[in-house]
Amino acid sequence: MNSECTVTNQRVSRQWPKEGKQSEETILLLKNMIEELLIAFKTSNDGTLPEHIVFFRDGVDDGQFERIHNGEVVDLKKAFQ
Repeated sequence: MNSECTVTNQRVSRQWPKEGKQSEETILLLKNMIEELLIAFKTSNDGTLPEHIVFFRDGVDDGQFERIHNGEVVDLKKAFQ
């Protein structure tokens, strides 16, 4: 939330399981979360948006990687627009 990276803001998302199956690896409502975080950053920094964003992602197995990657990258790009 600041240029020194001493103030942070975060969101948590549940992975709702389908009935009788393992939980989904997709981050639900990712676009909404990113938009909220960008607005919070802008509010805390006199209307300025960040120049760089680092997005860490963990917990996706090899069989789901491409599907998750493609869907979440699209959500990130939509949020940034």
